[in-house]
Amino acid sequence: MGQTQLEINNIIASSGNFITNLTIGSTGVSLSGHTHTSNSITDFNSAVIAASPEEIVEYATSNDFPVSGVASILYLSTDASKSYRWAGNAYVEIGPSPSFVANHTHSSADITNFNTSVSGLLPVKNIVAGSGVSIVSNESIFTVNVIEDIRWLLFLPPAPTNVAGTAGNGQVTLTWTAPTVLAQTPITDYVVQYSSNSGSTWTTFSDGTSTTASATVTGLTNGTAYTFRVAAVNAIGTGAYSTTSSAVTPAAAPTLTRITNGTNGSFTGSGTAADPFVAATYQGGFIGAARFQISGAGTLRILYNSDSEDLPAFQLFNDAGGTSLVSGDSGTNISKTYVMSANQIVRIVADFGALTNLRVWATS
Repeated sequence: MGQTQLEINNIIASSGNFITNLTIGSTGVSLSGHTHTSNSITDFNSAVIAASPEEIVEYATSNDFPVSGVASILYLSTDASKSYRWAGNAYVEIGPSPSFVANHTHSSADITNFNTSVSGLLPVKNIVAGSGVSIVSNESIFTVNVIEDIRWLLFLPPAPTNVAGTAGNGQVTLTWTAPTVLAQTPITDYVVQYSSNSGSTWTTFSDGTSTTASATVTGLTNGTAYTFRVAAVNAIGTGAYSTTSSAVTPAAAPTLTRITNGTNGSFTGSGTAADPFVAATYQGGFIGAARFQISGAGTLRILYNSDSEDLPAFQLFNDAGGTSLVSGDSGTNISKTYVMSANQIVRIVADFGALTNLRVWATS
């Protein structure tokens, strides 16, 4: 096992010829825009090497990797010349090892020829602008410009965070916080997985390609608890998965039934969000109140208008009476909600004045 860095070292002048040994065994250069000029070759080499601290670890085979890795280290398998990253629970292959250009020596009195030769040895994707490495001669002063930070080219995206779901009918709507990434390696997609057995097995949801930090997972079974995890994707590959979300159980929207219309008001509609129960005018005390029953636990939603000067303009009671569950004042498009238990029956009361355009429906 060996530890190496990306080095541009051993620059030697001899009768106008320039010789360099390039040893590439890291995720890339950390010398974006770095320029160092010196009459001293020793000082020059030390400065360039010290500016590239990114660590890699080389093993004879991938089977020799430690059981658990470190996300910030690049792992090289020298037998297969492949690079790997630790993704939190496994090593993920991210491409060929960049160490195949190690220990190359090129000598030339022609700086243009020198740059062309060196650049041609580096992986094409590492050469982003110009030649990537520019060597310039001015008598006994040697200047090296490393013009592009290429470390990011081998970085998988970090894991998303804060994955949370909201239950729907046979589906769960997920949201998450996107990881912070470098501009050079934008997120190109997310992989969403769900599990119905607390993470023993995972199923990948097919939702096409999207960079939006949300998704609606469909095709789920109502009444079954699901957990979710999300991974970000960039040009290198798929990063580590997020922490598993809390369990979410999809359920069909509850059915709201109108038991009685009420003494002074007649309702139309079916009690859904798309087709709520509607009464153009409604007024009545507790005895003659309209009564509604919900099939399963859900939220009763009410909208109304009222110009009553006596308050409360609106009240909601349990079928058996008692203290009002919800009350409201007069106004336009007054919105009220109440979370109902399965099979609960409630009464809408308007003692002091008529409610107009009264709308009633239920949601999950």
